[in-house]
Amino acid sequence: METYIVKVKKKEKQAFAEELLHSFDFLDVKKQALKKKVVTKKLTRREKELAHAFKEVQEAMDGKRKLKTLKEVINEL
Repeated sequence: METYIVKVKKKEKQAFAEELLHSFDFLDVKKQALKKKVVTKKLTRREKELAHAFKEVQEAMDGKRKLKTLKEVINEL
């Protein structure tokens, strides 16, 4: 017994293809969702900086990081 994988290229033809395959009594047709590959992207320096900044903001909102007062920020300038 052989196993074949059939991919329907056009979404609008999917129902027709399923009906056609089920109509053959010598076929055992099972629908299976395809596993999607997880693509990891290498982050640029700027993206890393932004991710770090968002993490700092989230920590400040959660109360895990103490923020400077406006007076302290102005004095640094």
